Amino acid sequence: MESATMELAPLGIAEITASNLALMESQILDIPETPENKDQYSTARDMHIQAKKILPLIETRRKEIKAPHLEKCREIDATAKDAVSMIQPLIEMSGSRRGAWEAIAEKEKEVAMAAEKVRLDEIKEKLEAISNTVLQAQEYGKTSAEISYILDALLEIKVDDSYQEFADQALKSLMDGTELVQSTLDRALKFEADQKAQAEIEAKNKAEAERLARMAEDQEKAAAAIRVELDAARAEIQAEKDRMAQVAEAERVAWCEKIGAEYYIADWNEAHINTEFDLAVEKAEATEAAHKEELKPDAEKLLMFADYIGEIKLPDLKTDAANEIGMMIDARLRELVTEIMSEVGSL
Repeated sequence: MESATMELAPLGIAEITASNLALMESQILDIPETPENKDQYSTARDMHIQAKKILPLIETRRKEIKAPHLEKCREIDATAKDAVSMIQPLIEMSGSRRGAWEAIAEKEKEVAMAAEKVRLDEIKEKLEAISNTVLQAQEYGKTSAEISYILDALLEIKVDDSYQEFADQALKSLMDGTELVQSTLDRALKFEADQKAQAEIEAKNKAEAERLARMAEDQEKAAAAIRVELDAARAEIQAEKDRMAQVAEAERVAWCEKIGAEYYIADWNEAHINTEFDLAVEKAEATEAAHKEELKPDAEKLLMFADYIGEIKLPDLKTDAANEIGMMIDARLRELVTEIMSEVGSL
């Protein structure tokens, strides 16, 4: 603050003294940045007005002091103008020569920059070739053979002096890329091996399901043939029963005609004790029993066959499709067992 007062002192303005300015500064600093009451505001406004009133005084005094020196200033300005007019041609002549040199230098700089761009672009292209080759191996659906081909292409890349200051970067990119592609190849080989194993399991399950289906079909055919034989046997027995009934009926009619109708109702049962009719019935029953005895070995075989079918266990199937076929075949086998036992029971 003292230096400012000393510089302004020659102006001869009474208001500009060290004590006056220090007092104004102290009064202003006592007021917060944002006045807290009207008195503080009024003080700040008064200080502001007083400070602004000093500026016109300074300007007026400046003009008063400068007036006697104006002519001398004009002489100085004219001399300076003459000096400038003499110097200007020198500036122009030297400037043209400087400009010519700098134009050549700029052209050379442009040529050098273009050559540098070509050099950097060539190296950039080499670096991108490494990264692009690595990215090719990451594309979805690549087979292990394709990835192996890409890995061979990477291993053929040599980092030489053509990479210049980017040789270290190129070498790191090549090593990291080779490691990544090798890892990708390992995953692809494992995936393909798993796929092959899964395909083999599915093929095995499909073959087993087809075998079971054929076996069920064969068993169904065998059961159908058995049902035909059983139906034929039952028809034969029924035919024999019908024949024996016809024989008995014929004997009954003949007997009735022989002894007379009046004995028919009352004495029929008593008259046929130990008669030929009873013997015929007994013969028919004996024939049926003999036929059942004859069928017994086959019936036992059929029951054993049913037990065999009932003990058939489905293989361990992995896929939903194979399990669905297996469940269908298992249900058909259970139905077949039930049907065989029912048919054998009716013999």
